[in-house]
Amino acid sequence: MTYEERQLFQRQRGGLALSTMTAMLGSRQYRASSDAKKAELMDLCNDYAYQVAKADVLGDDAAPAWVHHAQTAQRDLGISTVDYLAYYSKYGSDIMSGTSYEKTKEAVQNGLTIDEYAAYKGGISGLSADKDENGKTISGSKKEKVLSAINGMDLTPQEKDWLYYLNGYSESTIDEAPWR
Repeated sequence: MTYEERQLFQRQRGGLALSTMTAMLGSRQYRASSDAKKAELMDLCNDYAYQVAKADVLGDDAAPAWVHHAQTAQRDLGISTVDYLAYYSKYGSDIMSGTSYEKTKEAVQNGLTIDEYAAYKGGISGLSADKDENGKTISGSKKEKVLSAINGMDLTPQEKDWLYYLNGYSESTIDEAPWR
């Protein structure tokens, strides 16, 4: 970096770190956190400021995807940057970055909260089809488990329908869903 780029980087990083940390201090998630989690959230705010300043100097590709998602969280998810950072700290990239972020965005657009979507993802992540005594997959057994997990969630029928379709199940069989 040139001297001017370094100066720009330091000014941007410092200003953004201050404003992001100040906003985090006032957030509900921060106030409800343990001391260890508070330290983690402050570190994430500092990393965010560093990554944004780096991208401003070196180009957008210099920052990881989660930084760009934090910047667009208000538009995409209806949450502030610090709320995004708190969710990113809580759920990581499995929910809040990369292609998973796009699914989270779609879930929010379909009425789910980030926490509801994360609970759904966690609830179905280990599900697999049952096997018979010969080791062969029992047809429909995984679908039954997925539908049971979806049905057990405190969601509207429309939100459950969306999760049903997210799993790739056909519209022609939705009437078999237990919430129907």
